[in-house]
Amino acid sequence: MGGALHYHGRCKARCGARISFACRLPGLTMPYYIYRISNFPIRQLQMLEQQAAFGAASARAKLLRAEGAAGAEGAIKVIFADSELHAEDLLSQVRAAQPNPADD
Repeated sequence: MGGALHYHGRCKARCGARISFACRLPGLTMPYYIYRISNFPIRQLQMLEQQAAFGAASARAKLLRAEGAAGAEGAIKVIFADSELHAEDLLSQVRAAQPNPADD
């Protein structure tokens, strides 16, 4: 089989959140990027590495989180994107807060 092409859209439901899904197209592959995100004093994105498969990216991110628990600041995130620029754009977007059923 081929790789994947990422599509982005907006949720048609009430929340308006971003949604994404992948469809298979021959010859196209998109990597999973692993980033360290720090928020102090300003939000900084540091691309650590990229992996071809989600399983490998997820395992590596878990290892980096375990290693970083002792001292490195910032969150470790895995993102599926066309390029580093696309990944940084997705990671920089502000997400709307999830509705809280207790507020009703």
